[in-house]
Amino acid sequence: MNQILLSTLPHPNLSGQTSLFSFPDGFDWLKNLEAREIAAFLNELLDAIRVSQNSDDWLGVKQVIEAWTETSLLSQDNVLMDRVRHIRENPEPGLAYEVVREKLGI
Repeated sequence: MNQILLSTLPHPNLSGQTSLFSFPDGFDWLKNLEAREIAAFLNELLDAIRVSQNSDDWLGVKQVIEAWTETSLLSQDNVLMDRVRHIRENPEPGLAYEVVREKLGI
């Protein structure tokens, strides 16, 4: 499957619109995400593009794409996702992000 149906994007200017969206080259990893995750990615991407257009600094767009690519790929690792669920269900107060990454091995 190389297409997704987008409906009612969480963006004021796009709300209520429906369209069929083909994955661009290099974005096949989108198929690993759930619909709500794709909507969140597109919302973050549009926001990053808007900021980048004003600042002429496109690093934010690159960072959004890289973060969601990593999220998509990591979500396919069942062992890792079991460990993520365990940490979510048993949070340690004040645990730094770096420590969480170390515990997960990422």
